[in-house]
Amino acid sequence: MPRFLIPKRSGVHRVACFALYRALLSQCTAVPLDDAQRTALSGLIRSQFRKYKEVQSPRVVTLALKAGYEALHILDAAVDGEQTSKLHIAKLVAELDTTKARKEPPTPTASALPDPEKRKRPKPLYRAPAPYPGATPTVDRPCLQISGRRHVPTLVSAGGFPFLRIKKPQPAFLSRMIRNKQKQRHRHFQQLQSLQGQCEMAELEDEWDRLLLRMHGVPAGADTVVDEPEWKWDVETCMKNTGMVLRMQEHKYVLMAARMQTIVNRERELAEVEKTQRRAQKRKARAGRPCAEAEQMSMSL
Repeated sequence: MPRFLIPKRSGVHRVACFALYRALLSQCTAVPLDDAQRTALSGLIRSQFRKYKEVQSPRVVTLALKAGYEALHILDAAVDGEQTSKLHIAKLVAELDTTKARKEPPTPTASALPDPEKRKRPKPLYRAPAPYPGATPTVDRPCLQISGRRHVPTLVSAGGFPFLRIKKPQPAFLSRMIRNKQKQRHRHFQQLQSLQGQCEMAELEDEWDRLLLRMHGVPAGADTVVDEPEWKWDVETCMKNTGMVLRMQEHKYVLMAARMQTIVNRERELAEVEKTQRRAQKRKARAGRPCAEAEQMSMSL
């Protein structure tokens, strides 16, 4: 088989595999075995064909077909009455029964079954990251009332990712999150760069397919890949999807930065109001201090 053809898309390969599959199953029914052994043997054949259905390596495909034809030769000999082949098949079926009995766990009784409420629930495929314990979400800022002096956050950008720096030193949770965001963005850029190189290779593959079609032709009705999309179509689709993900991230970061800037402006306004209130309270306290001292002196006299 030529290396530029995918085995499962080759008409000759598919016809040969289906013929071998049907021949093996038909010979299973003719082998002198009981129903249980015959079912186990046919199940083994079906499972092996399903196992190698998606294989594309020519070497592995060749070895699998050789093993299939050898098995068909043994089945034919057993049907014809050859004693060695019959013993070989009987031994194989016995090994299958032993392996199946070893793998099947014992059926638990009703008393051994766990309580349905105490059974472990399956883990979800995706778990949203939990916030830092005790931390106030950024979207809930600004807080109108605080216990101490207000610290105005600073809007900072780390590799295009905006965040609010509340205090120093920076929390390890925030540093880890920024690092993960930067790694994710870097992986997207690396993927886009790799796809650009693969696009050039796909164009060469398409040119090679067109050259083969022009030089050798394709017979009408043959099971070929002429109607399939070009090689570069999949690569260009992946490039468009990766670029769309990057653009969506940039748009999300722009909106996030605008929202955080609004929070910073609001925090500054509240800080100025609170600063004015503290100054008024200090002036009021200083104005009342001489009166208190005069009262103390008069009481002492």
